[in-house]
Amino acid sequence: MVAIAVVIDTSGLDAACDALRRALPAHNVVAAVEIAAGVAATARVLCPSRTGELRESIQVGDASGDEDGAVCEVVATAPHARPVEEGAKPHIIRAHGKALRFEVGGDVIFRKSVMHPGMQGRFYMRRAAEVEQPEASRIVARELTEALHETGLG
Repeated sequence: MVAIAVVIDTSGLDAACDALRRALPAHNVVAAVEIAAGVAATARVLCPSRTGELRESIQVGDASGDEDGAVCEVVATAPHARPVEEGAKPHIIRAHGKALRFEVGGDVIFRKSVMHPGMQGRFYMRRAAEVEQPEASRIVARELTEALHETGLG
């Protein structure tokens, strides 16, 4: 009878894993920034806009990361960004100066305060993240593949 032996040599595995750990932070940050840019672009399309202030306020923040992952925020800094995203209960809006100024039916009206009726959230950021999920998966896979190739593991 003939014996067949297979020898598995993992002697270089630790060094290869160390190389991958060193390569991953940069690739994680690249992926996070690219994904955030896609989410921001989609959010700008999905957000309601009367004046453009909300749309223009949607920006990609700074990114940071390590071998475990990366973080890059998409932020909307317009004062009404959060209530448009999440909704708002009815509330009073008071003038910070002499009066609030707005138009109704072409007439300019001044008031010291008005009752906002509230509104449902539009969830433009949440929807943007959902729309971008398939592309985010592709970006992460691409960056992992590049890191593997860069370290000789792929």
